[in-house]
Amino acid sequence: MVSMTSEQPRRYCWVCFASEDEDEEAAWVQPCRCRGSTRWVHQTCLQRWIDEKQGGQSGVRVTCPQCGTAYVLQWPPAGGAAALLELLDEGVGRTCPFLAGILLLASLYWSAVTYGALTVLQVLGPRDGLLWLEQGDPLLVLVALPSIPTALLLGRALPWDRCLHNLLSHQPGHNQVVEAEPVGPPAVTAARGASRLVLGALALPTAATLTGRLLFRRLLPTGLTRTLLGGLVFILLKGVLRAFLARQRRQRRSRRKVLDFRTEL
Repeated sequence: MVSMTSEQPRRYCWVCFASEDEDEEAAWVQPCRCRGSTRWVHQTCLQRWIDEKQGGQSGVRVTCPQCGTAYVLQWPPAGGAAALLELLDEGVGRTCPFLAGILLLASLYWSAVTYGALTVLQVLGPRDGLLWLEQGDPLLVLVALPSIPTALLLGRALPWDRCLHNLLSHQPGHNQVVEAEPVGPPAVTAARGASRLVLGALALPTAATLTGRLLFRRLLPTGLTRTLLGGLVFILLKGVLRAFLARQRRQRRSRRKVLDFRTEL
């Protein structure tokens, strides 16, 4: 009599490549939709493989490298103090990003307040600046001071120098500012541009104060008017110099040429 039952294929672990004959007591699992030789795997081998993929982060989703099925992991229930600690740890992990963001915003705000106060003392002078800070409305002061670096950064971000270059340029088709050739990777170039923008904006009150003292000290003894005129002169001078530099870059680019290739002997 011929048996109608077919033999079940031998199981092989796709992690350690061992068969079921080598370790009969090992636990096997079929965790995904794979068929054939990659269908079965040792429970312990798969656990080690999952630990390596998660890298210590138990919440990382791990999938089968063949069919892409996500492995379903069943954790034993935690009781007593362990469950309480797990809940506490999860709550701390969720609230820490929000607390860090609040601390970062608070640090930026008070840094802006400090910079605004120093700018007021620098522009108005120590005596008039302290008088304005002491006699001013506290709420208004706390709002006005951080608006100083904000306004400087926004003003620095405006392309006013390009508009000035367009007004000074009389050649048709050459009304765009030619920037310097970027050197280095794009990330480094972007970091340099951002740092230059921030430092240029925050250094404007100091440059305006020094320019006003240098040019208008005898004509205008008061600090505010002198600083405003000094800032205007500094901005116009900087724009003219940058337009001149852009014109020189454009002329040099129009006269550049490609050299012949020479083989090394």
